[in-house]
Amino acid sequence: MDIQVSSNFERLLFYFLKDSKKIRKLFFDLDKKGYFQVKDEILKEILKYFSSDKLNDKDTISSISEIYKKFNIIIDPHTAVGYAVGKKILNNSSQRIYLATAHYGKFLETVKEATNQEIDYPQNLSKLLIKKENYHSIDNSIVELKNLIDSNS
Repeated sequence: MDIQVSSNFERLLFYFLKDSKKIRKLFFDLDKKGYFQVKDEILKEILKYFSSDKLNDKDTISSISEIYKKFNIIIDPHTAVGYAVGKKILNNSSQRIYLATAHYGKFLETVKEATNQEIDYPQNLSKLLIKKENYHSIDNSIVELKNLIDSNS
């Protein structure tokens, strides 16, 4: 899964760097250069808390199917990857909790393929999809943000 720029990653870096100016510089570099570098000692510290692996599309669909068959729960592909990788890298006696990371409604075709069921959007999501999207674009400015909030209060 490629989500481009993750706000969770920004928060993770802040947890270790404790400096919003450094974080801003990193993401400025990412925007302008297409990459940024984190000092090795920070990266080593972060990596103490994480393990990772990958899953191909076929195995992702199998993971969605497995959860659906075992528990009658529909999960999204992101959650399916987390579940399958967790099963792969943790030993069977490890206790774990999986938190869904997205809604399956964003991936209906994949979920239909995995469950062999005709699945529609949940009613509340269906209602949202027919609404008109409204948004405002502003510059990266606290003054503009305050003005926007004040004008919509």
